[in-house]
Amino acid sequence: MNTDINGKQTVRTFTDEESERLDRLNEKCFEVAGIENIDVYRTSMRIQKLIWGDPKKRRPVND
Repeated sequence: MNTDINGKQTVRTFTDEESERLDRLNEKCFEVAGIENIDVYRTSMRIQKLIWGDPKKRRPVND
């Protein structure tokens, strides 16, 4: 990636070769997860929770 979410130019994160390799690995992960009936997103959220703990509860904004 060499742009941010607003399209502004940033420092290049990966070379083309690294990007292609990581894309292939990512596709393989989803392929294996599909075969094993694993929800990749739910699993990643569980891992994130284990690493950083529960997110703080936000208080509702009173208008």
